[in-house]
Amino acid sequence: MIEQSLNIDVVSCDEEDLVIVTGDLDADTCAQLRETLGGLTNRRLALDLDGLGFLDSSGLSLLLERRRHHDKLGGGVRIVRASQPVQRVLDLTGTSELLITTD
Repeated sequence: MIEQSLNIDVVSCDEEDLVIVTGDLDADTCAQLRETLGGLTNRRLALDLDGLGFLDSSGLSLLLERRRHHDKLGGGVRIVRASQPVQRVLDLTGTSELLITTD
């Protein structure tokens, strides 16, 4: 069995949290990112997903869940960088417009 890993680094500024995620974001690793994001307090969230090699529907659902959460707070979520596999998922599902990519 192949062990999947997810690495998460957080850089907090006054108004925005930058979360750098590397590895695979799927059903097995989603809880780890959900826990990290749940502990953040800024209204705005920036995600660097350039190091993600894989994103499945569980991971995409989590990203959209966080978008709704931050929208309710009057902030927002943006993807500052996305790997090619992640960008492909966002484009194919039509969610790239919901999760603004500023690469």
